[in-house]
Amino acid sequence: MATITRRKPQLSSTTGSSGTRSESAGNSTSQSNQDDRDKDDERENDDDKETRLTLMEEVLLLGLKDREGYTSFWNDCISSGLRGCILTELGFRGRVELEKTGARRKTLSNRKVMLLDDTATGDVLLDEALRHIKETQPQETVQSWIEYLSGECWNPLKLKYQLRNVRERLAKNLVDKGICSTEKQNFFLFDMTTHPLNDNVHKIKLIKKIQDSVLSRWPNDPRRMDKRILALIYLAHSSDVLENAFTSLSDEDYEVAMKHVRELLDLDPDQESSIQLGTRMAEPESTEIPTHHKCRNCGEPCDKSTYSDTCINAKYTRTGTRDQPAIIRTIVPNDKVRWSASFNYEPVEFTSEKVRTSTKEYVDRDPRHDLTVDIPWNSDDRLCDRRSYYGPYKIIGRVPQNPCGRTGITGRGHLGHFGPNHAADPIVTRWKRDKNGVKVLHRRSRKPILQFVCIVRKDTREYAIPGGMADKKEKVTDTLQREFHEEVLNFPDMDQDGKEALVNTIKNIFENGGTRIYCGYVDDPRNTDNSWMETTVYNFHDEYNEHLALINVHAGDDAAKAFWQDIDSQLSLFASHTDFVKRVTILHKAHW
Repeated sequence: MATITRRKPQLSSTTGSSGTRSESAGNSTSQSNQDDRDKDDERENDDDKETRLTLMEEVLLLGLKDREGYTSFWNDCISSGLRGCILTELGFRGRVELEKTGARRKTLSNRKVMLLDDTATGDVLLDEALRHIKETQPQETVQSWIEYLSGECWNPLKLKYQLRNVRERLAKNLVDKGICSTEKQNFFLFDMTTHPLNDNVHKIKLIKKIQDSVLSRWPNDPRRMDKRILALIYLAHSSDVLENAFTSLSDEDYEVAMKHVRELLDLDPDQESSIQLGTRMAEPESTEIPTHHKCRNCGEPCDKSTYSDTCINAKYTRTGTRDQPAIIRTIVPNDKVRWSASFNYEPVEFTSEKVRTSTKEYVDRDPRHDLTVDIPWNSDDRLCDRRSYYGPYKIIGRVPQNPCGRTGITGRGHLGHFGPNHAADPIVTRWKRDKNGVKVLHRRSRKPILQFVCIVRKDTREYAIPGGMADKKEKVTDTLQREFHEEVLNFPDMDQDGKEALVNTIKNIFENGGTRIYCGYVDDPRNTDNSWMETTVYNFHDEYNEHLALINVHAGDDAAKAFWQDIDSQLSLFASHTDFVKRVTILHKAHW
């Protein structure tokens, strides 16, 4: 039976466990505090405004023995774990954040805790920790604060920061909320105050919430988990109480839960949080399914620049050449896109010859034509991640059904996989500056103008972001770097040392400071009823012209041209790239 490795950390590893992971949640949430508070309000309504617990109280509640009312005597991790809870809770409430990282990478535990708002939270423990952070100059690192708040430091001048009797104070909070009671128990030579469970409804709900998060509500991408649930799992593990939530599971469910927990724990917290998962925009990964346009023939004369009476997207991309007759999509009116709409639908079937005859392992065989083909839909198999950002998709006639609706064409077109084909797109930006280095303002909007690294695609000759498909079992961060190198970093005249220095600079930046802009379906002209594109988009911005802005880009093997392009609303880009670039201008309050 699978189990999570128990940890009995020393001072430094305790910080690396509870500290590093808890600050990961705190860091990502500090940039979307208002969104999180709004979600918290929604949860209150969902729970009929019942008693809300802090992260500290939830972790302690998991650790308390129901009848005995105390935590295990052998648990030496919960003390530092609860201090990690305090820092994370302050991050969720918008009171603190971690210092921003620059080109010089720092681990999470070595980044400083920065005060954002010193307004009292109303919680005694949180306010006491907040006061210490406010009064400390210069700012201290996460690791230091875990040690100071635990009283586990060698500096006698820092002992004043120790939060005393944390477990007892949290237990009294649970008593005040009607969850626990207070009793005196005799342990041979001494009496001890205990807090047995008085109302087990809250603990049952807490355990069910954790179980559901790694079982029935396990997301396709762990990064899409609710931030508080994600933090709770990490902090409960660091406090050595997580397994208490899984004792009631069957052996089969326990195995699945442990597998998913290990997926979370195996993530590198430094890498995952350095590419900031919590953007400063509203969460793009909405479960609302978008409507596609560029992969559909609407049947209307939508190209105002010509006298054509047909939709500009009627012809399937890259057909109509000397080698490939034109494939015209079946007309799908705007009100007939959704599968739920009644429609006499007769789509065209098309899979390119190159895809259909490919013998490469990562190109799917067609299960409609070969009944021996068994593809593990909606799962992460050995070849690729077949899960969609929008949850499980339907399988109709042995192949997936596009969750965004009809496209007028079935098959795979030019795409290698049935279902979602995952990609990654880096948007590298800088400010447009005059010869004196001053930001250039747009004459109409009076906002600074952003520039991004733009390419001209070889296939469609359209302007686009330099992104591409994720390779077999490739991490998003690796895809971003690889595609950027392949498409815009071609320097035939540069010596080897110069190339290595440039590649290392790019690698360091791409692993240290991007902001996720979008994650989901792409309105890509290659989409069909059975195959579609989904992508993750990150923005890498050079605010002060220190590194990325200085690169004189050159087109690589996968692009016809590469250059720095001013961003403007009149700019026409491939697929959904215009929408992605617009999100970046909103993020930086730039001209659009």
